[in-house]
Amino acid sequence: MTDSEVFIEVSITLPKDHSLDLATRLDNQVLTSLSGYYEVLYEEGQQTEQAVFKLYFPANYTSASAEVEALLVTLEIPDYSVEQSSINRLGYMEAYKEHYEPLRLSTRFAVIPNWHKASQIEQDFAKQFESEYLPLYLDPGLAFGTGRHATTQMMIEWIDSQDWHNLRLLDAGCGSGILSLAALKKGAAHATAFDIDRNAVNATVENLIENQIPENKYSVFEGGWDLPQLQNIQFDVILANITMNIFVEYRKIINQIQSNRLVVSGVLQEMKERFIE
Repeated sequence: MTDSEVFIEVSITLPKDHSLDLATRLDNQVLTSLSGYYEVLYEEGQQTEQAVFKLYFPANYTSASAEVEALLVTLEIPDYSVEQSSINRLGYMEAYKEHYEPLRLSTRFAVIPNWHKASQIEQDFAKQFESEYLPLYLDPGLAFGTGRHATTQMMIEWIDSQDWHNLRLLDAGCGSGILSLAALKKGAAHATAFDIDRNAVNATVENLIENQIPENKYSVFEGGWDLPQLQNIQFDVILANITMNIFVEYRKIINQIQSNRLVVSGVLQEMKERFIE
């Protein structure tokens, strides 16, 4: 991957009160060709009642705008606008950095964009933590999982509340690797992570390295639930922040993975009973 690699950028402007609904669907990867996205926190001329999202697709994906509009219609989002352009990877990387600041996720955990690591911004931010401070240094790149979404925050809060010493975990659909990273910082013995998106695999490895996690503490694979590397391993916990349809499709394979506990976030409330069945 080079800085000159080109992506299609689709910019969406929509009413702010619909932004969470859209972010939920994007985080659940309903747009299968989506490489990454971010929500613009401030832009010159942006109306306070509006939200702006920037979505990125491979350059050869010609139906990006049409797929985005179809999603907006399905979500019954009114008064939106969609614009499409091209941007190289370097331009994307610089653009999204303007919209990520340190964020507290739980009693101990905070997401710190790695360009703020050891800066005065981080030092001032860390003062709000009364006891232990566990920073998660992330550069999400084109991967999902920046800690901004409610499903990720719920998982981080749960991880923070548990004793992880000597536990082995499986991080399914790892995105940026944030869940593996949090569990390892809480004392987990080993994290096995996987994602079907190569960008996510790369981001996870880079973020683990950025946080100085020893190489023998993690394994990261490109692929899905049917990866042969997941067989014959006894996990203590499976963490899965993914959609209902993925569970339905791979239910039999998931049941064959050896684990004492499955922790799930990302299943819509209206699908809760079906998931339990």
